[in-house]
Amino acid sequence: MLYVSAESLAHGGAAHVHVNEIKSGLVRRGWQAELLQPDYGSVEGRPSLLRRLKAIAGVNWRAWRELSRVDAIYCRANPLLFPVAYLARRRGIAVVHECNGPYADIAIAHPQTKPFINLIVAMQRWQYRNASAVVTVTENLRSWLEQERGKRDIALISNAANTELFTPAAEPETVTKNPFVVFFGALAVWHGARIMLETIEHPDWPAKVDLVVIGAGADSPLFDAAASDDPRIHCLGRQPYERVPSLIVGALAGLVPIVDVSGRAATGLAPLKLFETLAAGLPAIVTEYPTQADFVRDNDCGLVVAPGDAGGLARAVAALAADPSAAREMGMRGRLAVEREHSWDHRAAEVDKLLRGLVSREV
Repeated sequence: MLYVSAESLAHGGAAHVHVNEIKSGLVRRGWQAELLQPDYGSVEGRPSLLRRLKAIAGVNWRAWRELSRVDAIYCRANPLLFPVAYLARRRGIAVVHECNGPYADIAIAHPQTKPFINLIVAMQRWQYRNASAVVTVTENLRSWLEQERGKRDIALISNAANTELFTPAAEPETVTKNPFVVFFGALAVWHGARIMLETIEHPDWPAKVDLVVIGAGADSPLFDAAASDDPRIHCLGRQPYERVPSLIVGALAGLVPIVDVSGRAATGLAPLKLFETLAAGLPAIVTEYPTQADFVRDNDCGLVVAPGDAGGLARAVAALAADPSAAREMGMRGRLAVEREHSWDHRAAEVDKLLRGLVSREV
């Protein structure tokens, strides 16, 4: 099979983790899986638009050359994979698209595409409607996809965590001498980065509890400036993915304070950091959006707050800081829930079952 991505997968990023965990799980189950992704050569920094388009064209070309020997293609949904998706379907090859968001995500992630958005959406819609199957990560996204292609062959296969890497048994590194809560991920507006800065200044934030931030992004300068003035804020920047568990395992809780941008949260959220936080035995404080809030409530493994509510987030941190024993129990319930149903090996088994069924049907 070919695993095809039009994104260049930065090591440790959510897309990189997802793709490589699924690919590894499929290999363990007997698949010969080759990953195709853009190659920008030795370019430093963000490649130009022309360079990115040329690299994506290269992905399509390499995939086309492999079509004669593959049984299935698994694509991270992207409009620019239209050529290989079209050619593969013409040849009767099973094609699966993994949908991680609605069309609105395209313009949010790539504002420069707005003049061409109708064409871009049409290219992606054709892929969804003509795929052998579509995989998605939330129930709300599945409902949205049913409007796009009908109810046939839409599989709900959510995100997960590496339960061997993210574990309560990880050797903790000393980050601060005080109790702390942790955020890890991209410092972007939709991740609620700025809300955290408001929260730690709120009068309901508990005394002697610090905020540890792991990651980088557009809002990094705001956090660096705040940390220089406030000793409670510890900005560790981008860290190797394999080191993250040892940095978070001693926390009171993990923060997942996502806010809505252009309605993208309405289709549900199942971020990797939620499952990784819980796998490490930490309770999660999440915002009130479908899937993530449902998971936390159903498993009693954290607290749910209103999006953008700095006071509510501060009070949630205070509640867990006031009862560390209850916080640990929440975290362990979350760990058990992830071990039971949300490890990457579970997800790979589901993808394997889907692909084998499709291949036998297409033959």
